[in-house]
Amino acid sequence: MKEKTTDKQKKKTRRKKSKSKGILKGFFIFLLVITLVGMLVLAFNYKNLKNFYNDSVEKANSVSYQTFLSKMPTVIYDKDGQVIRELAQYDYSYLDYKNIQPNIVNAFISIEDPRFWKHNGVDFKALFRAGLELVKNKGEITQGGSTITQQLVKTTVLSHEQTFKRKFQEIIISRKLEEKYSKEQIIEFYINNIYFGNGNYGIESASNYYFNKPSKDLDLSELCFLAAIPNNPTMFDPLSNIENTLERRNLILDKMLKAKTINQDEHDSAKSEEINLNVKEHENYEPEGYMITYALNCTIEQLMAKSGFKFRTSFKDDNDRTSYFDNYDKLYMELNASIRKGGYKIHTSLDPGKQELLQNSLDNNLSGYYGIDPDTGLYSMQGSAVTIDNTTGNVVAIVGGRSQDGVDNTFNRAYLAPRQPGSTIKPLVAYTPAFERGYTANSTLEDKAISNGPANAYSGYKGYVNLRYATEISINTIPFNLVNEIGVDTALSYLHNMKFKYIMPSDTTPIVSIGGFTKGTTAVEMAGAYSTLARNGQYIETTCLEKIENYENEVLYKNSHAKIEIYSEDATKEMTSILKGVISKPHGTGYGAALKNGMPSAGKTGTTDDDKDAWFCGYTPYYTTVVYVGADIPQTIYKGGQVSKSIWKDYMDEIHSGLPLKDFDGSTLSGPDLNIIPDETPKPDTEKETDKTTDKDKDKDKDKDKDKDKDKENKPETNNPGNNNGNNNGNNNGNGNTNPGEGGGETKPPVDPVDPPVDPVDPPVDPVDPPVNPPVDPPKNPT
Repeated sequence: MKEKTTDKQKKKTRRKKSKSKGILKGFFIFLLVITLVGMLVLAFNYKNLKNFYNDSVEKANSVSYQTFLSKMPTVIYDKDGQVIRELAQYDYSYLDYKNIQPNIVNAFISIEDPRFWKHNGVDFKALFRAGLELVKNKGEITQGGSTITQQLVKTTVLSHEQTFKRKFQEIIISRKLEEKYSKEQIIEFYINNIYFGNGNYGIESASNYYFNKPSKDLDLSELCFLAAIPNNPTMFDPLSNIENTLERRNLILDKMLKAKTINQDEHDSAKSEEINLNVKEHENYEPEGYMITYALNCTIEQLMAKSGFKFRTSFKDDNDRTSYFDNYDKLYMELNASIRKGGYKIHTSLDPGKQELLQNSLDNNLSGYYGIDPDTGLYSMQGSAVTIDNTTGNVVAIVGGRSQDGVDNTFNRAYLAPRQPGSTIKPLVAYTPAFERGYTANSTLEDKAISNGPANAYSGYKGYVNLRYATEISINTIPFNLVNEIGVDTALSYLHNMKFKYIMPSDTTPIVSIGGFTKGTTAVEMAGAYSTLARNGQYIETTCLEKIENYENEVLYKNSHAKIEIYSEDATKEMTSILKGVISKPHGTGYGAALKNGMPSAGKTGTTDDDKDAWFCGYTPYYTTVVYVGADIPQTIYKGGQVSKSIWKDYMDEIHSGLPLKDFDGSTLSGPDLNIIPDETPKPDTEKETDKTTDKDKDKDKDKDKDKDKDKENKPETNNPGNNNGNNNGNNNGNGNTNPGEGGGETKPPVDPVDPPVDPVDPPVDPVDPPVNPPVDPPKNPT
């Protein structure tokens, strides 16, 4: 009897607990609704609350059946308003609800919105879970509670902005759509508009692409496999991450079994089935050139900013950085898919004429390097280059690699591949900051050995020299000591303020003064920084965008070319004066790069250990151009410094031909400025150094011997022409992936960006992989 009584008591207790939980849950939902309304009232003043609601209703009323059918392309325009590229969808087919397999509907509902048939557009139980996170994160939306209806609204009616206001507007419109359309119509709209990666929108397009057959012929395992993709088209990309796709397929099958839309035998059979892809490539696909991938990356990041994403370049540790880029990549991919889906007009500053000249200069000067990478089929020796209009701060030309017949070299190294910048970083973190702190071009410091510090590229040390001469011959010890004095954090703060995204938590020593970074910098970043020097210390955000619109002519972004002071005017004028000497003086490392029409020019060379990277960063009053040369898999470059300088000079001569001569202060010049800078090099101090002239002569002889050795050992490869039709797109996240063979074909997010997006637009790399055919998944995190 006691045992029976105990059982009854236990059952009664469980019922009481269950009832209590139900009451408590109901109370919390009620509290959440009150909280949401309260936050809305606080977010707006009362007067605007009605306007907000009316605007939401108006948006809902403007939605029509055509909203979910039309696929207007995204169009990219050049500086003159001419179309560079239309991003249209491939092989798109719309299916009516009656033509969609029932299990396709069941699969999506089971994984995305199990209460779809019961709610009226908003699932308050799911919203409750998201609401707890909302309160915890002080109003920032970090977790989904979205129904299929809400997802449809977000992807077709609203922006991806992660704010409370947009979330509330999404709720209002979703409720209105459920009043306007049947559940069958809403799931029809959803299945035909979601993105399945690799340029495919809608289930029919995805089925034809991945399995080369219509969706009506898909079996249970195959349709669940496809249903796994839209949640994250990069993470679940069947072409690059099929194990992830299969894992999510199995999860969907489990949920369908739980929902009793399939039985145990069907579940077990589908789970054990091997997936055999039969990819049908899109017809008439043209690889996206460097202008396109960069324009898409800039667009994605501007829309990220508009959505409320907070960009960062500084992190307390690697975990902090990884977490940031996980969020970066997720939003990058969503927006990449949205842009590729169509509906945007992207107006850029890109100049096809200059683009062609820059590409030709890079190709011509690297034509002697014939070696082929056996894995990618690409030339082993690559390069990148970027030109900025100093007046606007906008990119006008960007080259991410060499042209190669029969091979798509689409990985955009100019913004996706950080490399060690060598001595080109010295003006940015050492010298100009030092000039802000009282040093001048004539300040004298000692070039001498440093315990656990860097040596010089030449043999020995020069003793006491001024900073002008130290820069001209590219001494290493002096900038190292300057950064040590200024402080590494302070020195790097200049780069952070100019949005250098690949600075790692481990970059904490003065070796950064000569380019010793964990990952490095990109050509785009260096161009933005040197353009800042050309504008006397005023930084303008580096982009190629002028304006982004939708087809309702709503302006989503307009470039204001806002200036931010990074360096003082006096400091940058001093730096420019010195960098003119790098080019004009016979002992300068950039000697010979002066423009033939006499236009004033300033610049800096940079190479790394074993000559694996070679840079030339230079500017005139009109334009800044940065050139990088190096192999995707680092190797010694035969005369790389000379090649990067020649690429710069040949191109800059072309684009400055016929331009009125003017100086860096804007004054008109009556004749050529041959960049003659008074020689203020201090005489050798006989107590500090011995016969410098003799030392220099010895150094020159050693350099000649060194060059002879390079001639013997490092001549360009001339065999293995090779051929590979691989598509090598990357994305801009911050991962610093420099191997185009790993960049993917879609535009995944620039970004660390952890690897850049692979879909067709390289996001963001540390940016995650952007979509390959048309889509541009975000660059992968530069991890």
